[in-house]
Amino acid sequence: MQNSRILSKIMTVSAAVLMAAPIAGTTISQTVNAAPTNTSQVGKSSKLSVNSFLYDKNGKKIGKSNLKAGQNVTPISQKTISGANYVEVKPGQFIRAHNLVSRKVYRLTNNAYVYKANGKRSKQKALKKGSQIVSTSNATIKGKNYIKLGSNQYIKSGNAKASSSTIPTSKKVKSFKAYVVKRGYNTYKGVFQNKKSANSHFHKPFNVKKTLSMNGSKYYWLTTTKKHKNLGYINKNAMATPNQTKLINVPYVSQYTPVFTPWGCAGAAMTMLLRSQGKHVNLSYVQSHLPMQPTKGGQKGSVYTGVGFGYVISPGALAKYARRWDKNVINISSSKLTVNDMKLYVQGGKPVLYYGFSSYQKPGDYHRNHCKVLTGYKNGKFRVNDPLYYSKNDGAGTGGKNMKYDRGAISWVPKSAIQSETNHEAITVK
Repeated sequence: MQNSRILSKIMTVSAAVLMAAPIAGTTISQTVNAAPTNTSQVGKSSKLSVNSFLYDKNGKKIGKSNLKAGQNVTPISQKTISGANYVEVKPGQFIRAHNLVSRKVYRLTNNAYVYKANGKRSKQKALKKGSQIVSTSNATIKGKNYIKLGSNQYIKSGNAKASSSTIPTSKKVKSFKAYVVKRGYNTYKGVFQNKKSANSHFHKPFNVKKTLSMNGSKYYWLTTTKKHKNLGYINKNAMATPNQTKLINVPYVSQYTPVFTPWGCAGAAMTMLLRSQGKHVNLSYVQSHLPMQPTKGGQKGSVYTGVGFGYVISPGALAKYARRWDKNVINISSSKLTVNDMKLYVQGGKPVLYYGFSSYQKPGDYHRNHCKVLTGYKNGKFRVNDPLYYSKNDGAGTGGKNMKYDRGAISWVPKSAIQSETNHEAITVK
């Protein structure tokens, strides 16, 4: 038990296989265990399993020099630096000890569930047939044979076959810009312990100069655009390039049918937003219980008759109302909110309910009293769901006849048009 605890504390992965570490929101989640450094490595010639950077006695990288995978080295001493294990391969030059650990590459012959050390199935999604995994050891759990993927992560041996493939390494690519558009992911570099949440990088731009493919998924190496600081690898699924296409499945909801609420655009648009997240929302309830004045931020005037109508519910009050069904709905309204910000939410798979003009807009009226939903982005245009129509099939000119905004129930609108229409008011889902 004591040895197990020690092993757990010093578990590391090499830069070449660091993407085998678990990442929230991905379909793969495997790490590589490394055995602790011991005196048996000193004086024993071993072959490097991966390319290995050289470090000085303080753990500082020595220039850009490295030893190549497959090269034989003979450690002359061992040393612990900042809690990590190193071996000295030349006087004053060290490499990470785990780079000498033998690793086996397997290819899955079937879809494989991930299990815990107690033999119970993990909540992780099954690894896909044909995926490549990396392991350093086998295990027996309750009389059955398993391949160990990482800390408390195992697959049944019958689902994998040893492969002649080499351990994946990173690939340099022509630098391109990409944004972090999804929360819940981590960045990884160097060692397994160096795992950091990427949430603080949400909607920030990065340069991608190299990629890594592992277990059927691709990872980007992130470098800040200004200070050129390396943050590590992140799953490609968390990222989007500036012009990347994204279409979100958002069911169309009308403010006219099956519930006739001519002044109920906010409730109908909110229902679209919530249903896109799999929430079962009763439209009649939504419209009948929409917060009204004198409630703070409430709508002024009946959604059914329009009697006393002055303005629609505010985005803050609407977001609060929506959280009855989904606690993740947020108000993103801000004087700094740009159309590019809204695009990044869409590219991250989250529809955006924004406040704009309706097809009934009169000349000289600049009140944004109409709610619509951004449901996709492609080639510089947003796909917009407008609830001010009876059917999703209703085209341009079938609404209020102000042709600047009478675009139809579902239409593609240039980014510049959304920019000129919006007043920096919107809600979405985090």
